[in-house]
Amino acid sequence: MKKQFTALLMSFSLLVGGAVTVSADSLEGKENLNNIAEARAYITKSSSEIANELENLKMSKENVTLIEIHDVIESYYENNPAPLELANNDSISLEDVFPNESQKNQLNNEETFSLNEFISQQKENEEVLSFSTETTKTDVYVDKSGIFILHSEIDPNSAIRAAAWSYTANERTTGSAYNALGLKMFDLWASGSFRYDGSKVEVATKDGGYERKFWGSTLELTDRGMGLSRTVDLEGYKYAEVYSRLRTESTLGFRWFGLTLTDTTVEVKIGSTVNGNVYTGGGSI
Repeated sequence: MKKQFTALLMSFSLLVGGAVTVSADSLEGKENLNNIAEARAYITKSSSEIANELENLKMSKENVTLIEIHDVIESYYENNPAPLELANNDSISLEDVFPNESQKNQLNNEETFSLNEFISQQKENEEVLSFSTETTKTDVYVDKSGIFILHSEIDPNSAIRAAAWSYTANERTTGSAYNALGLKMFDLWASGSFRYDGSKVEVATKDGGYERKFWGSTLELTDRGMGLSRTVDLEGYKYAEVYSRLRTESTLGFRWFGLTLTDTTVEVKIGSTVNGNVYTGGGSI
């Protein structure tokens, strides 16, 4: 990494070395190179340390709540804030600092980004920290692109039975995202219960919503449907799902967001099989 930056700086020096005076554009270019190096060092260090602190939290106690997870993350960034010149710099972005990772995570405009599926994929790669209590399950993915959290909770008193149908308890799934500088952007959630009889499954109750966080105030967020229901037929298996979708526009707030959410719809969901097995991207509680 150091050699790469040195090479970039040498190339820059060769470009301006023959000039008697240094232009304002040249000075700005050198400043950007310095800012990119500083951002790379800060994000690499902070993402590693956050992951270690969450790992320590997981090892320290059996039951870990969502509040405790957020406390660890927010306490870290409060004590180790990103340099102001990075947070306020409009001329560089995460794509400049980590171009390979950003290209890998690029999303097409028409593509829906499912937080559930994203977390499931990272779990397959064994890159997710999972926490639980008796009624909750929380999966946390930390890397240079930011922090993604998928939290599911169950209301144990909400399950009912009827003559022909059985009903699941009401469960809620919440997706949260911090950008690469540790600023929380938004929460998006969907909740529901399902009725099933072994051969059919239907949505019994449904709800959903989102909350823009302070550091997401520069985002253009558009409600694309909160707490909607759908049926899914996949390879002969039937499912019922409740989902919420939020349209994100490319604005200042996502400059440091790992997935390049340029005019993209973000989704969270919760679903059930015909046997009443409720699922999210993080698995069952």
